[in-house]
Amino acid sequence: MTGTDSRALILEGPPGISEARVHDYAHRYGPIKDIVVTPDVPMIVEGSEDNDQEDEENRLRKSAVRIEFKDMKDAAAAARSLKDHGATLAGAIPIEPANMKSTWVRFKWPQVTRAAWIHYSSIAEAKTMAEKLHGSFFRGKKITASSLRPDKRQKDLFAIKLERLPADTTREDLVDISQNSRLITMSELTYTARPREVFQQSAGVKFFVNIPEDPTKLSAVAFACLDSEDSILRAIQMHGTKLKLIGKQELTVERVWFVQYSLLTDVFKSVSTEVAALQIRYEGRVQVESRDFGDHYMVYLHAHHEETETFVQANLSLQAICHGLIVVALDDQPEWDDYLYSTSSIKVIENLNTKNSFYIFPNLSTRQIHIFGCGIEQDKGVSTIKKLLQRVRGSCREYPIHRNVIRQLIDGGLTEIQAAVGANKLSLDVIRSVLIVRGENSVLMQKIHHLLDFLPSKENLKRSRQLCSICKLKSGGSERNPTVKLLCGHVYCGACLKNALIYAAQNHFAPVKCISPGPAYDLERGSICGQPIAYTTARDLLPLLMEPDYLKVAFLSFIHSSLDEYFFCPSLQCNTVYRRRESETIICCPICRAWLCLFCGSMSHDGITCEKAKEMRVNIPRRC
Repeated sequence: MTGTDSRALILEGPPGISEARVHDYAHRYGPIKDIVVTPDVPMIVEGSEDNDQEDEENRLRKSAVRIEFKDMKDAAAAARSLKDHGATLAGAIPIEPANMKSTWVRFKWPQVTRAAWIHYSSIAEAKTMAEKLHGSFFRGKKITASSLRPDKRQKDLFAIKLERLPADTTREDLVDISQNSRLITMSELTYTARPREVFQQSAGVKFFVNIPEDPTKLSAVAFACLDSEDSILRAIQMHGTKLKLIGKQELTVERVWFVQYSLLTDVFKSVSTEVAALQIRYEGRVQVESRDFGDHYMVYLHAHHEETETFVQANLSLQAICHGLIVVALDDQPEWDDYLYSTSSIKVIENLNTKNSFYIFPNLSTRQIHIFGCGIEQDKGVSTIKKLLQRVRGSCREYPIHRNVIRQLIDGGLTEIQAAVGANKLSLDVIRSVLIVRGENSVLMQKIHHLLDFLPSKENLKRSRQLCSICKLKSGGSERNPTVKLLCGHVYCGACLKNALIYAAQNHFAPVKCISPGPAYDLERGSICGQPIAYTTARDLLPLLMEPDYLKVAFLSFIHSSLDEYFFCPSLQCNTVYRRRESETIICCPICRAWLCLFCGSMSHDGITCEKAKEMRVNIPRRC
């Protein structure tokens, strides 16, 4: 199943709807496993000056209905029908038409702060300190300072007031900046409520993005994706209100375009200059911000909803930065080598990334190599990785061997040679009947020389239905090496087939297929059988810890053979697979939270069609 293949539908119905009524309506699409009806009461934001108390009956405007079908296809058919025929129950699955209009709003409100009063012995001293501290930075936050007008009869403890201090400021923190003060007093926090949680639970919110507070800024920010125009209008009506939950301070709500991207920390460091340049390029029209989460960075892009064209251009430019440059071969196909799956390649690439300004990221799922950095650094990265792969390929040689030799190697011969020269220097591909030698090693060549010169006896050349299709010797027959008969009828030594399965899992070319010459009932047929090895057979032969690796490789091979139907989530650190759809629709990946288009398989391109996005991506300039 892919991320968009669900057996469940989430529907919106009238208040008081019963499970029986839902079943009568939905069972026509297929057998139903479960139905859950939940009343949905819209949240009233406390603290608004304009909120009136509504009775419970008026507030209960709808019900959330979850229908789980027994079959995934029935659920998909129901969703399509409900949408196409305008049913009374509005179909609401987490797949939506591509956004040509903004569905996001931005909430902005003052951060929690506190004030302090610092008292001095003289008016002159108080005024001097107020002038000195006003506009200065305290723990990264810009503060204000003002001298308070003293009482006519006041002779001591002349005060200045500091405002916008961080919420966790203490008296002890202010001692160092107060200089010869007589007394320091602190105010309470401007508010103690949690406005983010309140906004997140507001009616109509589908997705909510908390932006971590920046201590250098005065305001807190969050973004919400809403489910309808009515929800957006209700949210915007809160603009300018002074809410109790934020200390009677003003709330700003505006409709915006919004998108976010996650980047590994090392990747972000290599493109941080590009991200900063993008902010400068669109300054005043688009905001580009980033936050450090330790192992990764989040990059946020937002603009006023009327700046559609500017947002689209900035978004596609940011996507290009976050996606990097794909290394291609001479045939314009993505460059790849199975060497990149090896542990040794990880160390080599880590070393290259440490020493250079570019960043090389081999995506093991998509089998593509991404290079991050500015234009010049990307070119250096491409040249570096191509030279590395050229050296690797030049040091790897394959030597065909007769199949009768395979049994000897499987029974301990290969392990003995590897112990002498190194396990990574020699490997055996029993399906193709070749020895793979890596690097120059005269001792190794001497040890395999007799294997390369082996000639079978005439007896072994006789054809038999009982010969193992891998080693061409009499198959199995012992408890240690049993005979395995496949569903296609061909036979193998258990040891030979096990070796083939393990090698396939380790070298990423599963599933293993039968290599016998044609169907078992037609030995004279020249074609290869090609029947995939059944999962049950692979499961019985593979070591327990190797089975998940084999299944993963087999799954990825299937996806790569069907890229016209499936695609990988375009977020680099996400391995989720999706099925393409026939129309421009978007979804929020439940794993990495990236927004993507199920039609073109790319990051979401709000504001434009797939065709227009494809056209514009070609013309995005490379910088520096």
